[in-house]
Parts: sequence; C-alpha cells; structure tokens
Amino acid sequence: MDAAQARGRRHPGLGGSPRNGHLRVREGHDPRDDRLVKSLILSSLLTVAACSSSRPASKPVEVIVHGELRGLMHGGSGAGVVALADAERPGVIAVGAIAEMRGEVTILDGKVHTSRVDGAEVVSADDAGTVEAALLVVATVPAWRDLRIDKDIAVADLDASIEAALRGAGIDTTRAIPLVIEGEFPTLRWHVVDGPHMHGAPSGVQRETPGQATVVGFYSTAHEGVFTHMGQHTHLHALLPGATGHVDELAIAAGATLRVPR
Repeated sequence: MDAAQARGRRHPGLGGSPRNGHLRVREGHDPRDDRLVKSLILSSLLTVAACSSSRPASKPVEVIVHGELRGLMHGGSGAGVVALADAERPGVIAVGAIAEMRGEVTILDGKVHTSRVDGAEVVSADDAGTVEAALLVVATVPAWRDLRIDKDIAVADLDASIEAALRGAGIDTTRAIPLVIEGEFPTLRWHVVDGPHMHGAPSGVQRETPGQATVVGFYSTAHEGVFTHMGQHTHLHALLPGATGHVDELAIAAGATLRVPR
C-alpha cells in the first residue's frame, strides 16, 4: 500500500477514495469546498482534544496548619486551637504539640498518639480524649505510594535528600507534603516538650533511640517559623513502642521506605 492509499483509508469521510487516495472533483464542484470541509472537521477534532486535555489533574493533598510554631517558641500562650478528636478519621496524618506545650501528638491514619512528661519519664496514650493541640499540622491522604531509599542518608543531608526523592518522584515541592518513613535509623534523637520548662531550660525529656521506627511528618520550603524551625524544611515525629516525640536528629539507613501521597 502506498502513502496515498494509506491516507485514503484513514480519511474516507474527507472525500478520499479508498482505491486511489485522490479527491473526486464533480462537475460544477469547487475543490475549495472540500478543503473547507476538511478544515472544519480538523478544527472540531482539535477542540475535542483541547477539552480532554483541560480536565483537572488529581487534586494535591491539602495541608492545614492550626497554630504557629514561631509564636509558641517566643512565649505565646500555647492555648489549644484544635481538638485532637477532630482528626480521628481514616487517612488523617498530623504532627504537633499539646496545648500549653505539655507534650507531643502524632496522628497516623486517624490514630492518635500522645506523649507527656512526668518527672523524668515519658507517659504516653493512644486516644484523643478531650486533648487539644496548640500546634497541629494536618492532612488527609487517601492513598500512599512507596519510594525506596537506596542510599544511607546522614543527619546533615536529611532535608536535601528528602527533597531530591520527592522531586525524583515528580512531586511538586513548592507545596507542603505529608510523608512517612519506615525503616532503620542509625541516628534517632527526639524529645517530648514540657511547657513549664521549655524557656531557658532543656525542652522536656530528650531521648536517643537508634533502630527501627516509624517517622511521620511534613516537608515544606514555605513554612519556616510556621511549622518548621528556621533553616529547616521538615517537621518530623517518631512513633515508637510506648512513645512518640519530636525528631531533633535523624539518619536513615539504605533500604528504608519513604511513603508519599499517591
């Protein structure tokens, strides 16, 4: 089959003959009419294609911030701004601080985990009760996808490595992004804030527990002072057997899984 025959088979409705691919010119018929028909049909096809391509993409996960870290760190009241019970829903992920800065809260798939300081000990609970948060970063993630971390990540490289992984997965890093990391952590330092002692003194109980854990949190380049410390782009909490706490230093071993919204 030559090229003219192929064109004729593709567009028989445009006046082409399936036998020879030529346009028939009827007696008294202006060939320009055929060109006009072709033009109108092509225009309609382009319009349909444009409408199809303009369909909205999957809506990004919305991240909602209750409270502000900057105010809490500079003597803010620390009053509760949201009830933890409001976040007990499937798919919800959240990290934050209990009202009056009297502990930490981590929520994964709607399950609430809190830790407080009692003397030198960490006391934890796995229900929201009537607890409120002074700071809570929240998102609802309907489904996750897993990214494998193939190389060890040092403490100093944490934010940059997470950003690189997100970009490599085609995720828009100009938005706040919820994430979960599961695996082995050679360095895992964390604390539970203790409101009455946080200004001018160590911020509650501090722990170092390298090993297996689940780390929950958010990445953002646009929320310094809002929910990340100045100069940092992550706010992460560790979920451990019997405790949860705010991550201060984290190194990740190769083979860990980084979970991001699908």
